[in-house]
Amino acid sequence: MELRFVAMSEDQAKWLAYQWEYEGAYAFYHTDVEKLGLHAFIDVGKSNARQYAVYKDEDMVGFLGIKPKKDLAEIGLGMKPDYIGKGFGRSFLQNCLSFIKHNFEEITAAKLFVAADNKRAIHVSEECGFEKRSPHKREIKGNVYDFIEMEYRFNRE
Repeated sequence: MELRFVAMSEDQAKWLAYQWEYEGAYAFYHTDVEKLGLHAFIDVGKSNARQYAVYKDEDMVGFLGIKPKKDLAEIGLGMKPDYIGKGFGRSFLQNCLSFIKHNFEEITAAKLFVAADNKRAIHVSEECGFEKRSPHKREIKGNVYDFIEMEYRFNRE
């Protein structure tokens, strides 16, 4: 899958926040716009985090957030609900890693946090070269969830 990454605009952030609705076990991923505000998705220059809208042709299929800290980047990503469970996860994640590798030369490793019960995301992350690190708890919308920190090392040779 050929993907294109563009700096996220306010319009793209609004569309993502108001239109993407996750269901079932993934419902807690749905953005609480009132609580988070759109600034969570837009690079407003107040931090070093970068947010990207990810496109396949003209369809916004996902997003990628990158927060570099020296040679390590904490990343957050998500796919459009229509694409979940349809075999796009591995290609999407590989494209995100390739984008980071080629656009953030100082980054030697990336970490992400996956919900502990999201077995598909853990499996795809491991297939792409991520390794499990440590468990974490995070509060989302007043509920506490278990997450697993995973780390990927870029081959810079």
